[in-house]
Amino acid sequence: MIPRYARHVRLVARVMSRYPFLGVRDWFPIPWLKVLLIVKYMRNWTRHLLSQMRILFPPRSWPAPVHAKARIVHLPWGSASLMDVPMKPMRERTRNYFFSGGIALGSTSGYRRFLSTPKILARESPVRAVEKFEQKHPELAPAQSVKVHTDKGTGDLADMDAYSERLIDTRVCLAPRGSVADTWRFFEGLKSGCAVITNLLPDEWYYRNAPVIQLESWDALEDFLLPLLADESRLDAMQKQSLLYWETVCGEKALGRFLAVDNPEERGGMIVCSRFISSAFFQP
Repeated sequence: MIPRYARHVRLVARVMSRYPFLGVRDWFPIPWLKVLLIVKYMRNWTRHLLSQMRILFPPRSWPAPVHAKARIVHLPWGSASLMDVPMKPMRERTRNYFFSGGIALGSTSGYRRFLSTPKILARESPVRAVEKFEQKHPELAPAQSVKVHTDKGTGDLADMDAYSERLIDTRVCLAPRGSVADTWRFFEGLKSGCAVITNLLPDEWYYRNAPVIQLESWDALEDFLLPLLADESRLDAMQKQSLLYWETVCGEKALGRFLAVDNPEERGGMIVCSRFISSAFFQP
């Protein structure tokens, strides 16, 4: 959605996609996950269109708009749980693949008490795919390939250290979508120099040409993971590509250059990060 105050500040920086994203390429078969994604997609488009109308009618108590049209830049999520750990070459890594994240984060109220959510189903799918893969190829299974939790992360530093150590020792980072197509694991996998396998990605500037493998269905995981693990040269190349992509597109310095150089007309302007700041900040 577009923040209602968007025209009243010089620039709004958002870490969400420009438009609602469905992430469905093949319509058949239609599992329950696709049904929920379609419902959510239609709901989000309704909210998006309403937000476009609301910015034209601000409260009378607000200052006059700075711009006739909202200026919004869309930024990648970046890293949330990584600690500083030494980079490890791909061939020294002992963990073939890894995923860590929440699955059972359902609501205790409303319809979500009785129906699953896209996040739960989207995360359960790769877990089942990994279980199937490890049954067929137990020799490739690391000691702990999947780490899931059922509560909202506490941000405990010990957990973050352990997660960072595991990821830096991982060859292939599995980054399934959650409630939305964007996920921290995608960017943290790139930053850690992993080969990343993820869901279909939105058409945003920071996803275009990303050196990752995109799957519509995790049922196809074995078809991509097995040959990838057998190709050391390709893994080495993907590590270099991931680190380069982080440094030039998604990392802190890259975003600094993007905001300072690629948007020179906004240099020095106030940036409102609308995902994290709920109140309106004005610069007449």
